[in-house]
Amino acid sequence: MKKRFMGILLAAICLIFTGCSANMKYVEHETKEKLEDSPLGPYIEKVDYKADKKEDDTTPVNIQIHVDERFSDLSTMEKYEVLNNTFEKIMGSFNSVSCGENNSCRYQKLKVFYDDDIYVMDIFDDILIINDFEKYTKSDYKSDMNTEREKKEREYANKDNTLNSNNTSQNNGQYASNGIIYTVIFDFMKQQYNILTNNDENYIPEVHDPQVAEIAAKRFGITAKEAGYIYEKVQLDAFN
Repeated sequence: MKKRFMGILLAAICLIFTGCSANMKYVEHETKEKLEDSPLGPYIEKVDYKADKKEDDTTPVNIQIHVDERFSDLSTMEKYEVLNNTFEKIMGSFNSVSCGENNSCRYQKLKVFYDDDIYVMDIFDDILIINDFEKYTKSDYKSDMNTEREKKEREYANKDNTLNSNNTSQNNGQYASNGIIYTVIFDFMKQQYNILTNNDENYIPEVHDPQVAEIAAKRFGITAKEAGYIYEKVQLDAFN
């Protein structure tokens, strides 16, 4: 009886004064499916959830992810895009995650590991830190994105007027609502399909079509509906 009373007393003290420690099983339950459906999902091999030191009654949670070789093959710009969009996918509109009764948790960092390389992104600063010393910022990302877009536009402008380029030129005269030619957006979306589906091996239309459309929408500042239309339009014109 005395032992039982002491157990209840200790539990009560834990709840009242410390809220007990955050339970990472709850965090995993809330996060696992979102993470699998995120842009990082196709590369994931192993995931661990680590509680950091409690701050202002809220426990920060770091997600440690081991990925396969395909992630390391991405450019720095693509890695940044994958991690940033993954954060948005798992967090939603409000940075809060269940971690047990009387506990409050929030996401803090994504830590991605491949061999000796470590990629870290903090949710608050939008900076990708590579191996503790190299920093890739949101400004770097926007600059690289503009450079890539300009390169694509030059490539299409310089194509010879062959039969194949005639098919392409049908789309070169078509521009999205943001002023970018269809083929630039199409090529980006095609690249995302290859990444997310392992070159179409794991393609699931109802999963990957809206996912790629959302990624393209954020990348080019258009709606997901317009992105989906552009992809289908370029494909259909290529067959005509």
